[in-house]
Amino acid sequence: MQPAAAVFETTRNSADDRYHTEIVWHNDSDFTVVEYMDNDLIQEVSGSVGEDILTVKSYSTDETVMMTEPEIQEIQVSSIITKAKDEDNSEDVSEPLVAAYNSYAGSVEYRVLADKYYYYTLDIYYDIVDESEVDNYELHADKNTTIGILAGAIAAATGVYIESEILKVIVVAIGGAFASGKLTKNVSGVFKGTKYDCNLMAEAEDGRSKTYSGAAFDGQARKQSGSWKNVKAYEGYYPQFIRERDTGVASWLFDDFFTGTFDVYRWNSEI
Repeated sequence: MQPAAAVFETTRNSADDRYHTEIVWHNDSDFTVVEYMDNDLIQEVSGSVGEDILTVKSYSTDETVMMTEPEIQEIQVSSIITKAKDEDNSEDVSEPLVAAYNSYAGSVEYRVLADKYYYYTLDIYYDIVDESEVDNYELHADKNTTIGILAGAIAAATGVYIESEILKVIVVAIGGAFASGKLTKNVSGVFKGTKYDCNLMAEAEDGRSKTYSGAAFDGQARKQSGSWKNVKAYEGYYPQFIRERDTGVASWLFDDFFTGTFDVYRWNSEI
């Protein structure tokens, strides 16, 4: 029997909140990954699913630099990601989402301090909007490669967009590290797993409700010559936040429904 695998986890909260990415799908195959730093556009990575070329447009945010046009370069997708040989020696101990429509994730009970304690509860429901398999791909990326370029290469090779917070955790699992949206060293490894796109609905006891979106990844990753590690990563409003006791997501939801000074009094997870 293999030893228990290490688990790398994250939530939407990031130590690098200044940087974020978004993707724009122009049709079923053409896309642009847009990168921002401090809400300023810094890079656009355009490509197509199944094609081997990414077009990268880089913009300067330095007000002292006069640049009327972005710098443009082309990058080969296959220089960053390639299909790996299938392996059967990994140990699948992840906890995937149950792909059921309108499922109940559980509830969060808040304790609010005013003249006395008041208690509010939000019930959480979710839908699985999409479920995408990414099966055994090798990543090879050099220092200073941006998350947007990595995300664009993965989208071109697999047809799956992996959000920046999830991608960071996968890359850390294969030995990488990021600062300001860029790799701080070369990395090489293999990853696989299932990405879930989710809708989440929060409902208060008085009947008010709001909907949100998020993503989750359950899979495994390893360095090029290392052993497999289980990877669970999340971005946005993900239904497992109750199980993970993520006070960040719980706080965002509280602020949308209630006011006051609070703590989370009880977690009730059904997933």
